[in-house]
Amino acid sequence: MQYSTLGWNLLDEWNAGVEPVCDPDLVLFFAGQTARKLLEPWSHFHRKYPRAHIVGCSSGGEILGGKVEDDSLVAMLIRFDHARVRVARAAVEFSPDSRRAGNTLALELMEPDLKVVIVLADGLTTNGDAMVSGLREKLPEDVLITGGLAADGADFRHTQVACDGPLESGIAAAIDLYGDSIRAGW
Repeated sequence: MQYSTLGWNLLDEWNAGVEPVCDPDLVLFFAGQTARKLLEPWSHFHRKYPRAHIVGCSSGGEILGGKVEDDSLVAMLIRFDHARVRVARAAVEFSPDSRRAGNTLALELMEPDLKVVIVLADGLTTNGDAMVSGLREKLPEDVLITGGLAADGADFRHTQVACDGPLESGIAAAIDLYGDSIRAGW
């Protein structure tokens, strides 16, 4: 696996700690309100990395290299040597939809060599406990589930998720990692 991190700030500057990974399989991003408006993260990354799955969400503070900023963007570009990546999305327009959305994501991406599921979901419409329960009901016990809920700083008005398309409200995205070479923990 190869990865690199990128950051964009209000000064309209990109900051790459190292040379960005060429031809990534996955771009995972977190964007503050200003970055979402000025940069439109999915379009930016899709133009640069058309083969990559691009998944991200709005955030309440972005962390890069030990610094926390608001209204910026951070991204990780990842290329896997021996693993596969798939993504899926499910509607979560209201909190009661959360368990069903977890079931839907699990069934859509379930394959025998599934190792890790990373879920990003709309922070205003998703009940995280119910979503994880829905995933657990359909996934094997040894599959690691991780992720989080999108935020919008302290506003609690408009959270968004992107899954191979522009940011939008009312959805959950799952990134699934497959293959015997995957090792994950916490």
